[in-house]
Amino acid sequence: MPGGNSTRDINPSSSRFLATVGDTTYYLGLPRENSGREACLVVEFGGQTASGRRGYLEGGSGPGLKTAAGRAMLVPQGFDTLDLVGQGWEAVHPDLLVRW
Repeated sequence: MPGGNSTRDINPSSSRFLATVGDTTYYLGLPRENSGREACLVVEFGGQTASGRRGYLEGGSGPGLKTAAGRAMLVPQGFDTLDLVGQGWEAVHPDLLVRW
């Protein structure tokens, strides 16, 4: 996972690569502090990195993490993404949807 200010609050040992789509790479990590199992989504695009907990959407609803590369959202394992795909989201990983 890339370093820098946007990932300083993420526990590096928890980071996992999710997918690369074009010039954009997506990672998952857990926060350094003990705040439960709240996941952080990290998006690397064009030499910039964005991260946020709002990338994880319980139940798969909400805005997702907005970056210059588009929107991305994490969904729970086994979540039925059919409705979201019908709304223009693309499943690039079983736990990750993106929309440009």
